[in-house]
Amino acid sequence: MKRIFFLAFACVFSVMLCVPAMAAEDDVARMLEKHVEYLAADSLKGRLSGTDGNRKAAEYIYNVMRSYGLEMIYPEPGQSFSLTVEGDSLNSVNVLGMVEGYDPEFKDEVIVVGAHYDNIGSNSISINGIDCLQVYPGADNDASGVAVLLEVSKAVKENSYMFRRPVVFVCFGAEEQGLYGSWYFTHGGIFNVRNIRYMLNLDMVGRSGDNNRFSVFTDCPGVWFEDLLHKVSFRQAGISPAVLAADPFPSSHAMFHNAGIPVSIFTTGLHSDMNTVRDTPDKLDYEMMSLISRYVYFFIEELSSADAMPESLSMPESVPDEGRDEGEVLSIHDVDVKPTFLNGDELYFLNKWVYYYVKYPESAIENGTQGTVVVEFIVETDGKVSNVEIVKGLSEDIDREVLKVVSASPKWKAARLGNVKKRVKLTLPVEFRLK
Repeated sequence: MKRIFFLAFACVFSVMLCVPAMAAEDDVARMLEKHVEYLAADSLKGRLSGTDGNRKAAEYIYNVMRSYGLEMIYPEPGQSFSLTVEGDSLNSVNVLGMVEGYDPEFKDEVIVVGAHYDNIGSNSISINGIDCLQVYPGADNDASGVAVLLEVSKAVKENSYMFRRPVVFVCFGAEEQGLYGSWYFTHGGIFNVRNIRYMLNLDMVGRSGDNNRFSVFTDCPGVWFEDLLHKVSFRQAGISPAVLAADPFPSSHAMFHNAGIPVSIFTTGLHSDMNTVRDTPDKLDYEMMSLISRYVYFFIEELSSADAMPESLSMPESVPDEGRDEGEVLSIHDVDVKPTFLNGDELYFLNKWVYYYVKYPESAIENGTQGTVVVEFIVETDGKVSNVEIVKGLSEDIDREVLKVVSASPKWKAARLGNVKKRVKLTLPVEFRLK
């Protein structure tokens, strides 16, 4: 009798092991190529936020998620938001789908998987006196990330009984305009930021080869993350990401990191075709993307099943702590190298961050309030913005808006005096003018 029971258990166990986490690699590769070819098609004209092509891309993603059985968090087309760019109003959406976790103990511990679906659009050029439309397809940037996200979301839904924690899949709009979609998600979304326990970002995962290795960057504690990667690599033979020592490029995960949420970004890295007309679907390695999809699936499953999530972040520093005076605050005139924002100066920060995100409060518009707010803040040695204060205000609602946007700034590159990073105080004017 015991022998019969043992044989039956062995058969059941072997069947469980053979259940595929995802569809066959060839089938996944075909679906990945289908997603990329739609999103990067000339008809969508580069998917610039606010355009008809961008809207069609969002509709496509929404319909695919819904067809895969995900619970759509917002009615179609998704989480709508608007921003002002150089005086023009621009509308976009974040598309959200969720797979519930099976364990009620962890129902409030959300894992977010993200990618951005917008690109830089198109422009008209003249060739031999003939006007032509030049489209930036963005096959790798970032149709590839969206494609992998969609196929991973399908697998997570099909195997939802394996996931203890809820997993939310988000395709962000307006990333190219300054990470606005992810900023809006973390500041005005349906989820309490405190309930988001991890964010995994997929950005440019379509290339392969020696110059474009599958890689990951994280701000999580090293030992915890190494153990997680070891578990995933054990399950996914043949592929394992190189661990990057520094954040490879600004992307949607930055907004989650700034909110104190542990993050990782998976990527195959930058290349010379990025943001050019050469970033086309035929340049992508769909077999490699299929392997990456499977790896990401197992990564999320292990993350979802963990008994405990990482509580603290530890960003690596390129300069040792020795010799850094954490108490001293200098002006930009006292340092050799000023702090920079995404390789730009203070004006770049105003134009690409503050004026993109700040909203003119309706109450201020109704009252005809306009003028200049002077804001002061410190760029710390780790690049974070701190001690944000209004030196000269306009009104309570306007001042509050400026404080919110400046405080949410992504990391800067710290100032230096010699080879030592220094804390520096910046004072900037923010203009509010009614037309």
